[in-house]
Amino acid sequence: MAFDRSRRALFAIGLIAIAMLGAPLALAQSASTAAQAWQQGSVFYERQDYRRALIAYQQAASLGNPRAMTVLGTMYREGQGVAVDKKQAMQ
Repeated sequence: MAFDRSRRALFAIGLIAIAMLGAPLALAQSASTAAQAWQQGSVFYERQDYRRALIAYQQAASLGNPRAMTVLGTMYREGQGVAVDKKQAMQ
């Protein structure tokens, strides 16, 4: 019985360790993906390919990139790649 408790405790400790080590890795991957989406959106925006820029910026914004959120607001305010939408621009 004591052996079962020890095994369960070690298993629980292992799960905690995996969770603690995995969280920073997942955050780093998200940040990298957000940065890549931002970069891709910037390339499309410079080419005035607003439809593709919008998609890339939406991905970056959904991953927490504040610059992408700002540019999306501008795109909705100016109608770049989308219909003018003042409410969406403010979000």
